[in-house]
Amino acid sequence: MASPEFARGLADVRSGVAFDWRINSWEYERGRLFGCIAPLNMPLWVGSWLNPKALALYVAADERKLIT
Repeated sequence: MASPEFARGLADVRSGVAFDWRINSWEYERGRLFGCIAPLNMPLWVGSWLNPKALALYVAADERKLIT
């Protein structure tokens, strides 16, 4: 979640940008998947730390095999 590729995938989904096939990164795809389930008003970062609510949502989605 802390990678720039994850953040870009999340930002792309939130802004309605189509999948960028030139980015060869699982983290980018995971960020896009996370963007489909995370509320729009949930920031990825709070200051210099990952948002604990976003982290909890990611863990819950991963446990349910929604993001792998």
